[in-house]
Amino acid sequence: MLTRYVVPKNTAVLHAKSFFASPIGYAISRWQHAKRLGLYRWSNAESLDDQWDERTTLMAGMITPNSSVLEFGAGKEHLRKFLPQGCVYQPSDIVVRSPETLICDLNKEFPPLEQKVDFIVFSGVLEYVHDVQRVMHLVRANCNACLVSYASTDALECMTTRMRSGWVNHLSRASFEAILKQANFTIQEKRVWRGQDIYSLR
Repeated sequence: MLTRYVVPKNTAVLHAKSFFASPIGYAISRWQHAKRLGLYRWSNAESLDDQWDERTTLMAGMITPNSSVLEFGAGKEHLRKFLPQGCVYQPSDIVVRSPETLICDLNKEFPPLEQKVDFIVFSGVLEYVHDVQRVMHLVRANCNACLVSYASTDALECMTTRMRSGWVNHLSRASFEAILKQANFTIQEKRVWRGQDIYSLR
């Protein structure tokens, strides 16, 4: 049975720091946070920010040719355009994006897969997952390799900004990497995109 990972960095302190830095901004971000969760947000195509495509393109370059690829939070399916030759792509999202979309809400379930895939990709997704540890254990059982991005509190500790983004977890870099290791992943490579860490896992 999995136990929830205890975050060493006290998020209550981060909340307090953000509140005292800008009480009005903090209050507004808490109100916005509820509106940015789940289907309410992601059913609106305008919520898909074009700047995220740069991160996805970078991650596409970390995938080997002739691989089977499952992307969670596929959005506009930008990853498909930049995959190496011979790759087979399966998009997944919380709402239908294309006829091929595998519908999945990772906060509720993990989709049953017929067989392991070579790569599972999370580009700007795990910040919206309530139980990252549970999801990463399930991912480990269903892929040979994984690419993930994560905005840790080391890079962005302002809770006003994090809540405004709709994020539901706030892990330090050390805490996040510990979760990856607990799921039996080995970090093969790490890159940085606009302060966010990008991991290649095996």
